[in-house]
Amino acid sequence: MAEGGRNKDRLDWGDSITLRDHDTGTLPQIELGQPGVGETRVSASRIPLHQLPSLAVGTRLGDYEIAKKIGEGAMSEVYLAIHPTIGRRVAIKLISARLFADPDAKERFISEARAVAAIHHPGIVHVFGFGTYTDGRAYLIMEWLSGESLGARLRRGPILIDDALDIVLQIANALRAAHEHGIIHRDLKSENIYLQEIRDEKPVVKILDFGIAKRVDDREDSRAGRLVGTPLYMSPEQCQGKSVDQRTDIYAFGCICYELLTGRLPFVATDVTELVAAHITETPPAPNVLRPDLPGELSTLIRSMLAKEPSKRPSLDAVRRLVQSMLHSSQVMAAVGADPDLQQLPLPAPAKSFPPRRLDDLDEQMTLREGRRPSKQEEELAPTLDGTPFGEASTLDSNYLTPEDIKRRRGVGRTLVLGAIVFLLVAAICIIFAINQ
Repeated sequence: MAEGGRNKDRLDWGDSITLRDHDTGTLPQIELGQPGVGETRVSASRIPLHQLPSLAVGTRLGDYEIAKKIGEGAMSEVYLAIHPTIGRRVAIKLISARLFADPDAKERFISEARAVAAIHHPGIVHVFGFGTYTDGRAYLIMEWLSGESLGARLRRGPILIDDALDIVLQIANALRAAHEHGIIHRDLKSENIYLQEIRDEKPVVKILDFGIAKRVDDREDSRAGRLVGTPLYMSPEQCQGKSVDQRTDIYAFGCICYELLTGRLPFVATDVTELVAAHITETPPAPNVLRPDLPGELSTLIRSMLAKEPSKRPSLDAVRRLVQSMLHSSQVMAAVGADPDLQQLPLPAPAKSFPPRRLDDLDEQMTLREGRRPSKQEEELAPTLDGTPFGEASTLDSNYLTPEDIKRRRGVGRTLVLGAIVFLLVAAICIIFAINQ
């Protein structure tokens, strides 16, 4: 299929589809354009949308050939494809057949490609191609990643605090790049954070799926009150259908941090309505109540990211400063022989919850463990949130010692020991002198 020029004989994203055709769930009578090299001409006359086939091995899309199907969701199908000459591997994301005639889904697909191309950051999955298959379905060509999602990694067990902080810092760096380009993700979740495996190195974090991202200056959806996002990670303003800005991503990021460091999400509920209400009105237990080895300042940071009022959430720069400081402190403590890891403590079992799917993709009710309000003891233990920028004037928990605290306490200890020795020597001399008299 030749890319670029528009063919009036082929159904493309700009072509109109009549309501009658849309309602009957079939493609309009069309004659597809001349297929390109390696592509098969498809007759699309009255093919039911749900019967559009998956791509067969060997199918040609642009310069790449399909090697295998690797996944399928409500919005799209994902394939591994290989360049037949140079052997380069790519991932191809093909829009779902059921959304083929949905103009909103079509626009999301195009917006995703534009958003990612605008950011161009190593922490954002790279999209370097866009095209339309012979049956009219759009596809993206993306870099091939080897590894697993953060959600999959968490299902295998807890992550050490230092490793978790490294992941948090990488997410913050990538998200800051998106925000600097005026792009709000709106669907951050652990399944959209990918840990790319690199031999003998720590995983490289990649943020995926900008399918419902929006620019700060874009007009809001004209359908008032429409909820978009994944309920488990949606900010209070998203849950209320209000206008959102970059701070809605900070809230979702806070949910990811909570999940990453405690093994469970901030809120659980029996249905979507309860979950949305919890985001708007409930306060989750402090992370260090669920995982006592967490430093108090880190627990406070996460809770402030989950503040109901967007203005009380910290900036990404504040998050980065605190996490960088804690990583440095941990390295110093390890260097002086202190034990930085009470990190081997087991985490609470993760709560059973909704699969991490967007609200507009949910088509069935999933069961969650019953949510609850924090106890009085938990509320007393939880640090207060006053919106103070972290890394500047925030208060450290009394049980968390920085390297400076440790050095100071050791100095005081040495002084007391030396003082006691001097006192004993003086006392001994006085006693000897008195006896000789």
